[in-house]
Amino acid sequence: MFLVGKYARVVLLIGLVMGTVVVWAVSARDFDLARAERVSALQKPDLWQALLPAFVSQRDSEQLERQLGVLLEQPAVRYAVALDGAGDVLASLVRDPGADPSLPMLSGLRTGVPALAVGQRARALPAPFNEPRGWLSQLFPSLARGKVSDVTVPIISPVNPLEGIITSEALLASWAAPEAPGSVFVVGYIALGIDHGDLWQSLRDDIALTILYCVIALSLATALAGFYGRHLFGSLSELVESAREAVSKKLNTDIEFRAKGEAAHIAVLLNTAFAELKRYRANLNVDRELLNLKVEEQGSVITEREQQLTEARTEVTRTREDLHKMAYYDSLTGLPNRRFFNEQLNLLLKICRREESILALMFIDLDNFKRINDSLGHSAGDLLLREVSARLANCTRTSDLLGHFTDRHISVEVSRLGGDEFTVVANNLKDPEEAANVAKRALKALGAPMTIDGHELIVTPSIGIAIGPRDGKDVESLVRAADTAMYQAKTTGKNNYVYYTDEMSTTNMERLQLESDLRKAVEREELMLHYQPMVSLATGSVVGVEALVRWLHPQRGMVSPGEFIPLAEEMGLTLEIGEWTLRTACQTVAAMHKEGHRLTKVSVNISPIAISRSFAERVNNILNSTGVDPKHIELEITENVLMETDAASIESLRQLKKLGVSLSIDDFGTGYSSLSYLSHFPLDTLKIDGSFVQDFDKSANNKSLVEAIAAMGASLDLRVIAEGVETSEQLMFLRGLKLDIIQGYLFSRPVTAPKLPFILEKGYFRPKITQAMIVDTSGLKLDPA
Repeated sequence: MFLVGKYARVVLLIGLVMGTVVVWAVSARDFDLARAERVSALQKPDLWQALLPAFVSQRDSEQLERQLGVLLEQPAVRYAVALDGAGDVLASLVRDPGADPSLPMLSGLRTGVPALAVGQRARALPAPFNEPRGWLSQLFPSLARGKVSDVTVPIISPVNPLEGIITSEALLASWAAPEAPGSVFVVGYIALGIDHGDLWQSLRDDIALTILYCVIALSLATALAGFYGRHLFGSLSELVESAREAVSKKLNTDIEFRAKGEAAHIAVLLNTAFAELKRYRANLNVDRELLNLKVEEQGSVITEREQQLTEARTEVTRTREDLHKMAYYDSLTGLPNRRFFNEQLNLLLKICRREESILALMFIDLDNFKRINDSLGHSAGDLLLREVSARLANCTRTSDLLGHFTDRHISVEVSRLGGDEFTVVANNLKDPEEAANVAKRALKALGAPMTIDGHELIVTPSIGIAIGPRDGKDVESLVRAADTAMYQAKTTGKNNYVYYTDEMSTTNMERLQLESDLRKAVEREELMLHYQPMVSLATGSVVGVEALVRWLHPQRGMVSPGEFIPLAEEMGLTLEIGEWTLRTACQTVAAMHKEGHRLTKVSVNISPIAISRSFAERVNNILNSTGVDPKHIELEITENVLMETDAASIESLRQLKKLGVSLSIDDFGTGYSSLSYLSHFPLDTLKIDGSFVQDFDKSANNKSLVEAIAAMGASLDLRVIAEGVETSEQLMFLRGLKLDIIQGYLFSRPVTAPKLPFILEKGYFRPKITQAMIVDTSGLKLDPA
C-alpha cells in the first residue's frame, strides 16, 4: 500500500500549500480594506467636517477635541491630531498617552504630497511600542510588530482665511450658496495614526473563520484522496504481492489474479515473461553443458592463441623500434636525421648554458656532389653517401679521438641533414680550437679515393665550424652560422674548414640577395650574350663565334661570370640559363641571316646536367621555333664532364649529332683524355685550353701538350681551335703547328650582337694578322687591348 500513502501525502501537501496561499490572500485583502475604511472616515462630507475650517480658524480646541474623539473611537486608531496650516497642534487625542511615542512632524508627513491630496506614510515604531498583541500577533508577529500608518487629510475652506476669522455662519452660507466659489483654501490638517497590530487583531475573527474553512476543505480532500487511492492502487498492490510470491517460488507457479482492468493485463504479461525466462533458463543449462564439453577442445586453441599473441607482441615491439628508427634515423646511411639532430643539439645547448661550457657544430657539404650525382646516376650517388657516412662515423669515433688526441672529455655525434649535408657535433670542448682536430680528421678521411660502381672518385668536403652558444644560442641560429662558414669555405677554395665570424653574416646576406636577384634575372631580361669571334688565319675572316653569358645587374653593374655561374650551378639554374642562352643565340643567328650577314657557326656551352637528360628533344624544339639550320649551332662540353659521362649521356650526344648540330670539347687538355677514350664520342672540334697556350713558352710540358693536342686532332680528323691567344708570339707558335682557327683578345674581346655585322665582313681581321706577323719579326709584342 506504499503507493496509496505516497498519493495521500502528495494531496495533503498540495492542500496545505493552497490553504496557506488562500488564508494569506484573504487576510491581506481584509487588512487593506480595513485600513482603507479608516482613511475614508476622514473624507466623509458630514456636518462636523464641514465646520472644521471654522473651528481651526477660531482655534477652538474644545470643539476640535470633540470631533477628534469621534475618529479615535474607530478600531486600531492610536491617535488623532488637528493642526493649523503652519503645522501647529490645535488639539490632539491619544488612546494611551503613557504607551505611545511622540507624534510625527507635519513636514515629514506632507513631504512630496500635493496640498489638496491625502497623505499616507507607514513608519516603524521604536521599542517597546512594537510588541505584538493578541493571539493572532503571537502566531504571526511579523504581521503586526512595530508598524503604524500616519494619514493626513487637508481641511478645506471655500472662504479665504486671510480675510479674518471664519465664522460658522459664513462657512455654512458659503457651502449652501447655489454657486460654489471658484477657489478653495487649506486652513489646516487632520492627522490620524492607524496601528497595524490593532488592525490585524480587529480582523482575527474573519481570519479564524477562513482558516476553519480551509481546514475543513483540506480534511475532505485528504479523505477523498485516501478513498480514491485505495480504489486506484489496491489492485496494483495485490498484483505486486502475487508477483513477489511467484518469484520466491523460483517462477514455478503462475501469478493468480482475479481483478480486472490494467492490473489483470499486467499479470498476463508477467506470466508470459516468466514462461520465457523458464525456457531461457532451460536452454542456458543445455548451453552450459555443451560449453563444458568444448572447454577441453578450446584449451589447445587458447594455448596456440597465446603463442600467436606473444609473437604479435614481439612484432609490435619490433615495429615500434622500426618506427622510432624511421622517425629519428636516416634510412640511407643509418645516421641520426635532422629531427634527431635538432632535438639533441637543443638539449646540448641548454646544458652548455647551464654549465657555461661550449660545443662545436661542424656543417659538412660535399664539393661538386651534384655533378657526380647527375653524371653517374642517383644509385651511385646513394652509394657515395653511404661511403661518406661510414668514413665520417669511423673517423669521429670517440675511441679513435681518445687514442689520437687524448681528449677524453670530447663527445662527438654525426648526423645527416639531407642530400650531401652532414653535421658533426663535438661536445664538452675546453677550447674552440679543439674542433679543428676533428675537422682535420674528416678532411683526411673523405679526401681519400673512393671506388663507386667501378669509378674511382675523389670527394672533397667543405666544413663550416660554429661554436655554441657563442655563435648561436639556439639550434636555428647555430646551424645558420655553421652553414654560413661552410659557404665561406667553398668560396675560399673548398676542401678546407672555416670558423664562423660575425663578418660572414654580411657576406652571407649579400650572397642571399645575389641568389634572389639571379632567379629574377632571366624574367627581367638582365642576362645578355656577348660573342667572341673565332678567326681563320688563312682568310682573316670570322668562321664562328662563341656565345658567352653576361649579367648586367641594375645596381651592381656587370657581374663577373666567375661569380654568378658557380652560383647558378648551386641553385640549379644552369638548365634554365643554358636553354635561354641557346634560344637567344639561335635568335641572333636568325637575325644575322635575315639581314644578309655571313655567320657560319655559333658555339654555346652546355651544362653537364643537360647531357644526362632528354636534351636532344629540347634542342630540336628550340631550333624549330627559331627556324635555324642545325649546322650553324655548335654545342660545347668540358673535357672533365666528357670523362664522367655514362652510356645514357653518350646516347644523348649521338642524338644531338643526328639533329645536325656540331659537338666540341672545351678546355681540352685539363682532363688528360686518351686517344682511345675520345674515339667513343661523336665529336667535331677540340678547343685547346687557353692556359696552355698562354704558358707555352714558360714550360716545356705545356708546349709539348699543345703540340700533342694539335697532332691528336689531326689524327682524329677534328677541327682544332686555340683559345686565349693574346700575343703575336702565341699566334706564330700556333701557326707553326698548322692551326688555322684562333680565338682570343689578340683579335677581339667579346662583343654584343649589334656589333656582329661589322666583324662578320670578309677578311675583317686580316690587317691584325699581318700586323702581328710584322711585330713578331721585330721582336715586339702586340697590345692585347
